[in-house]
Amino acid sequence: MKQLILQNRPSFASSIQVSMLRQFTFCKRIPYFAVCIGLRPKSPLWVVQGKSYELMRQCLLKARMPQELNNLGPEKLEFNIFLSSDELGLHGAADAIIETAHGPAVLELKANPGKLNRGSELQLAAYSILLEKQRGVESSHAYFVQGKPIKVTRFKINQELRDDVYSTTRRIQEIVGGGTLPDSDAEPAKCAQCEYLNFCNDRD
Repeated sequence: MKQLILQNRPSFASSIQVSMLRQFTFCKRIPYFAVCIGLRPKSPLWVVQGKSYELMRQCLLKARMPQELNNLGPEKLEFNIFLSSDELGLHGAADAIIETAHGPAVLELKANPGKLNRGSELQLAAYSILLEKQRGVESSHAYFVQGKPIKVTRFKINQELRDDVYSTTRRIQEIVGGGTLPDSDAEPAKCAQCEYLNFCNDRD
């Protein structure tokens, strides 16, 4: 198995949840409300549905592996694996990790079969980087497992995406460390579906 040597990677002062990268991409204010203030609003319906899908998909993957994943030569499949790195200042639980003949890879289970957004890509890349850091082996690809019927998408963890994970983490750390509410760059359509709207409703 190929060993990975990470050099010249940034260090961060404190740890944040990987999911904050996706939330930050949606709106820069969410890390402030969630981390600085500690708000825990009620989860919207699609979040609850997503968790139900994740549990269902875990059972189905245990019973029958999709052909796209079978082709990898799977040796082991684990769910809800906690990953962390003090150096990067990130932590979180990956939906699943598949051990293959080519090394480990992260699986992200998503109920929505639609197009993947940048936040989801950053989240998957962050888990892959944490997997590399924790196990000391390269994980150059990850997989989105979406919808019903199941769709498996292979996703390359390239250097541009890795750099974006580092820079986004640093920006979130600056918000959390500064404790100042940032300007919102979200659009009205996003605000209408945000669970933090009642705390952040300063739009005209």
